[in-house]
Amino acid sequence: MIDVVLQRARDRLERVGPAAMRQVAAQGGLVVDIRPDYQRRRDGELPGAIVVDRNVLEWRLDPSSPFRLPEVSDHDQVVVVVCNEGYASSLAAASLQDIGLVRATDLIGGYQAWLGRGGPTPPLVPGDFVVPPGQSSDQFLLEPLAVIHNASDWAAWTSSIEHIRSTLGFAGGSWPPESMSLDENASDLARHAQDFADRTGFTYTVLDPASMDVIGCVYLYPPRRDGYDVSVRSWVRADRAGLDKPLHDLVRRWIAESWPFQAPDYAWR
Repeated sequence: MIDVVLQRARDRLERVGPAAMRQVAAQGGLVVDIRPDYQRRRDGELPGAIVVDRNVLEWRLDPSSPFRLPEVSDHDQVVVVVCNEGYASSLAAASLQDIGLVRATDLIGGYQAWLGRGGPTPPLVPGDFVVPPGQSSDQFLLEPLAVIHNASDWAAWTSSIEHIRSTLGFAGGSWPPESMSLDENASDLARHAQDFADRTGFTYTVLDPASMDVIGCVYLYPPRRDGYDVSVRSWVRADRAGLDKPLHDLVRRWIAESWPFQAPDYAWR
């Protein structure tokens, strides 16, 4: 039963690896270490992290709590929870989302991954694989998501929050958030670009070939469920809802023809 609960928690999270966690910290996000005292004394402290006992985590991080940490500003605060191996942290991050911290997540592999004992987040594709620079059709142009897309990307998803939340692959989750500034969105795009460079995840913006406006997005990340070798999700703007299935069909063909994955976890349309 706990495996089911854990999987449900992780389905809601945009989990990060050590490199992405460092970037979050550099951009002002909170890294919260919930390991017990004996583990921290045994293995060492996590530089830059705030230590919070698990049993008071929600009270310390709820912006409306009189016991909140001074570092907690509002419910849009980016929080990365770290435990020893990345299990308890997933449950804790999901709990933080339940109290309104919609951008809470956790570190894949926990402190041991950061330390290197569990290994850093492994590349999603073999070292000799040439990552496709994009894909195109009469309806779509896919290219790696970058900060240069910031304004158009922000406009696309902020105009389509409820639509995206009802899209297969996103239903039941907390993304998109109710609010995010343009600067915060740029930081999020930079994180995706770093994942792309590290080969740990690949995000492609979806452009209208005629206007070059952002009309959607495609994500390829490590699988969240057993039996798959990649997790694939996609969305389109609410005013382009009729393109959801054509985009899905294009991406599914692209993965079969141009990527090394054999078992993609991509909700059928």
